[in-house]
Amino acid sequence: MMQGLVQGYVAIFLILHGATLLVSKLQSTRAAIVYPISASLVLVSSYFWVIIGGLSSLPYALGTLSLIGYSLHIVSRTHSSSADDFAFNSAWTIIFIMALSYLAARGADFFAWDEYSHWGAQVEYLKSFQSLHMDGKYLLFPEYIPGASIWRMLPATLGISDRSAYYFSGWLLAFSALVSAVNRHDLIKGALSASCLFFIWIFFFQSLVLTLYVDHLQALLIYVAMLLCVQRESHRGKGGLGIGLVLGAIVALKHVGAIFAAFIIGWYLINAFFIRGHFKKALFHSLLISIIPLLVFSTWKLYVEKYMLQRDIFTKPLGLGGVWAQLLDNITKILNSKFPHANFFQPEPIIDMAMTGFNLLFLICLSVPLLLAFFLKQRSKYAGAIYLCSCLVVYLVFLAYIRARTPWGGDPYSFTRYYCVLLCPLVLLALSRLLDRKAVRLQILAVGTSFTLASQVAVPVNSIFPSASRSSALLNAEMVGVVNKLKMAAGTRLTSAWYITTQEDSLRYFVFRMYAMPYYVLDYSAGWGVIEKDPSLPNGWFDENAMAKRMCLVDYIVIGKAPNAFWGRYRSLFDQTTAGVYEVDKARQGRCYAKLKEVIN
Repeated sequence: MMQGLVQGYVAIFLILHGATLLVSKLQSTRAAIVYPISASLVLVSSYFWVIIGGLSSLPYALGTLSLIGYSLHIVSRTHSSSADDFAFNSAWTIIFIMALSYLAARGADFFAWDEYSHWGAQVEYLKSFQSLHMDGKYLLFPEYIPGASIWRMLPATLGISDRSAYYFSGWLLAFSALVSAVNRHDLIKGALSASCLFFIWIFFFQSLVLTLYVDHLQALLIYVAMLLCVQRESHRGKGGLGIGLVLGAIVALKHVGAIFAAFIIGWYLINAFFIRGHFKKALFHSLLISIIPLLVFSTWKLYVEKYMLQRDIFTKPLGLGGVWAQLLDNITKILNSKFPHANFFQPEPIIDMAMTGFNLLFLICLSVPLLLAFFLKQRSKYAGAIYLCSCLVVYLVFLAYIRARTPWGGDPYSFTRYYCVLLCPLVLLALSRLLDRKAVRLQILAVGTSFTLASQVAVPVNSIFPSASRSSALLNAEMVGVVNKLKMAAGTRLTSAWYITTQEDSLRYFVFRMYAMPYYVLDYSAGWGVIEKDPSLPNGWFDENAMAKRMCLVDYIVIGKAPNAFWGRYRSLFDQTTAGVYEVDKARQGRCYAKLKEVIN
């Protein structure tokens, strides 16, 4: 097992190192910005390969990509004596990034709701089926672009079976992005700058960085893309491919990345126009940059339509007469939502300082574009500031629309997280440009300030780099036991199941569904709805005859927590009245009966 683990991490190193050499050659740069670009190259390439059905052969495809990078490096050695220096230095940098990622991911396991319902469950699905979801009848996940899950699946394809490797992949992307702030000509100042950006990033996303969510990763890639846009090399035809790859990765992580990509392309256009002074050339380059993110987004849209995986999230009408009133009301609610917003682990503040309002944070960050403008060319100061402020306002209106039209409008936490995806990279960009010009003393002060600020709302550092492996959640062990009893009863045949429990206990449904793969499990609302008489369900849905017919749709029924009222209504349909795994007897067509096979303690 240890040998396979070592071989897997060596394979990841070779893939990343080969990709880095390839990007360095294509970009004609050896700056630290190559590391997030090369990670984006691997992510986007993996996405395109899997979307055409090549998940099982992904290691060979990425190995070929790496081989191209090494081949170009060998060729370049005959023209430049510094090629070996870069290969050596980049190898040690990647080893350092991988070591940090391993320490941060060590012992990690699923514990947050969305890890069980989507982000973690989709990786487990890919691992189990070796393909993307293709059955529209069973919509297991939201139709998010699966780039994040494919990226996290990479270690598993290389023989690393431990679940913490999913988290390792996320940290790998994060640290690659943060390393881009390091100036290779002054490593001390670069390390201090990267540390400051790390703590500010922690301040914005708090415990989310310990999960399989993607918001914090998108924010870092947005920062990298915006940093590329203000570098002069990007406007000499050398950096366009890098921007396109990073934008492709942003879109591949989650479909809302298409909006961020559009913002960044506009940001590129403004910078390219004022730096180069040629609008037509800047427009042409911006169109080239948009090709990769457009391909990522359009291929997934075609895939979703082909397999009918689309689901309608807009369940609330937005009347024409009250559009602006609703939007303004939702903007107000978003700006007054909870901050901190992701305290899965409690912070250990150095100073007892309460922070309860998101609106103050928004107002502070709104001034960042004005600060950022001072680091642009003279003619672009005001245009850049106005454009970035406009992006912030437009995205806020977009989120207000989503809040008004979807069932999650009452969530006081998620919309803060969504908005931080755009606020955070603006702050990071301004700080990185500012710190790049300051003395070491001021950088040390900035690191101390950012650490103190992060400690007020975020997890302690020893939770990010734990001194001992984290133990699995008790819920994981419990639900593995339940699923094992289902598998004992069902055997090897493909089975459909219905998990029934109360709504307040519905997290167990998602944990159960994840571990039950490849069995099909009915939608979770079908479970708690029958217990709690969901008023949105049609009349007659709860009577005994209707229940007997619905039972015929599945092979097994798993009952967790069920009140006495449930057993009182359906006592005649079960041979026992206890939590357990029941096999459905379909002998009488149209009216089924359930027999207890395994008791759940």
